[in-house]
Amino acid sequence: MRPIKVMHILSDMEIGGAQKVVYDIVTNLDQSKFKPSVCTLRSGGAFISRLDEKRIPHHINFFSSRFSFFGLWRLRTLLKELEIDIVHTHLRRANISGQIAAHLAGVPVVIGHCHDSLKYKKGIHQRAIKWLIKKSSKFFAVSDAVAENKAKSLGIDDSLFTTFYNFIDPSYFQIDVSPHLAKADIGAPVENKCVGIVGRLNPIKGHSLFLDAAFILNQRRRDIHFAIVGDGKIKEEHKEKVRRMGMTHKVSFISFTHDIARIYKALDCLAMCSDSEGFPMVLLEAQAAGVPVVAKAVGGVREALTNGGGLLIDEDKANPDAMAAGFEEALKPATTKMLRAQMKSNIDNFNVIKQITTLEDIYDNLYKEKNVYK
Repeated sequence: MRPIKVMHILSDMEIGGAQKVVYDIVTNLDQSKFKPSVCTLRSGGAFISRLDEKRIPHHINFFSSRFSFFGLWRLRTLLKELEIDIVHTHLRRANISGQIAAHLAGVPVVIGHCHDSLKYKKGIHQRAIKWLIKKSSKFFAVSDAVAENKAKSLGIDDSLFTTFYNFIDPSYFQIDVSPHLAKADIGAPVENKCVGIVGRLNPIKGHSLFLDAAFILNQRRRDIHFAIVGDGKIKEEHKEKVRRMGMTHKVSFISFTHDIARIYKALDCLAMCSDSEGFPMVLLEAQAAGVPVVAKAVGGVREALTNGGGLLIDEDKANPDAMAAGFEEALKPATTKMLRAQMKSNIDNFNVIKQITTLEDIYDNLYKEKNVYK
C-alpha cells in the first residue's frame, strides 16, 4: 500500500502563523504513511527554502482571483496528475480556490482550515465558502472562538467546524542562552527589563497600541527596553513614530531573520496587542520559552492561556494605560514567578507530537471512509 498523498494549499509560504503550521505539519507527518506536498496560489516565500531542505515537494499555481478559470483548471490538472488523495486548504483564498479545484479533480478527501475570524467581504465569497464548508470532508478552526465567530458571520452552525489548535515543539524554545547575551544581541541594555511584541508589521497586530503603552511606561520607569520583532510594510512608519516619541534609544527593531528562540531569551514580557487573532502561535512560543504574556483578549487568545501564563486585558479596556499597567505588573518578580508556574500545562496541550498524531488519525480515518486504498 502506497503512502497517502496529502497536498496543503495556501496563498504563500511567507513568515506567518498559518504558514508555520503548514510547515510543521508537512515536515512532521510520518512519511512511511503519508507523502506531503505544498502548493501556493500567489507566491513562494521564506519557508520555501526550508521545504527544499526537508525535500518536501512544492508548487506555485498562480490565481489572479479566487474564481480564476485558468487557475482552477491548472490546479485541477495538477491534483489529478499527482493523484492527490487528500487536499488540506488554509486561509480564506485557498479555502475557496483550493477546495473548488479539489472537488473538480475528484480528490477523495477535502479539508478546510480557518486560521482567523475575519469576514469575507464579498457576497459571492460568503456564498461559496458556506457551500464548501458543508461539502468538505472536515473543516478545521484554530480555536473555538474562530469557529463561533466564523459560523456567526456566515449564518451557519458552528458544529460544522472541528477545533484543531495550533501547536509547537516546546524544546526548540528551551535553549541554554544567557539572557544578558540575548539582550546584547538585540541592542537592549543587559541591566534593563525588555518588553517585546512579535509578529508581522500589519495594522491588525496593534503595534501602535504597543508603542503608546511603551511611551507611557517609559515616563514612569527608565529601566525598561522595548523590542519590535518582525517585518512588514509599516515598519518605517513605526520607526518614524519612535523617533517622534524621542525613544529611538529605547526601542529595538529586529527582523525575522534573527533566531526567534534566542530573541525570546532576551524578553522579560511578551505583548499581544492585536485587534484580531485566531490562535496566536507567539503565545505558545513565549510560554515555551518561559516569557510571561500580557495580551489583549481577542479571538482565541483566552484558549491559548486557559491555564494562565499571562495577564488578559479585556478587548474594550485595552487602551495604552491598561497595557502599560499590564507590562509593569508582569515584570514584578512575584507575578513573573506565578505566570511561569502556570505555563507548562498550557504547552502540554499544544505539543507538536500530540497534534500531529491527532491529525494523522483524522487523515487516515477520513481516507478509509472513502474506501480508496490502492
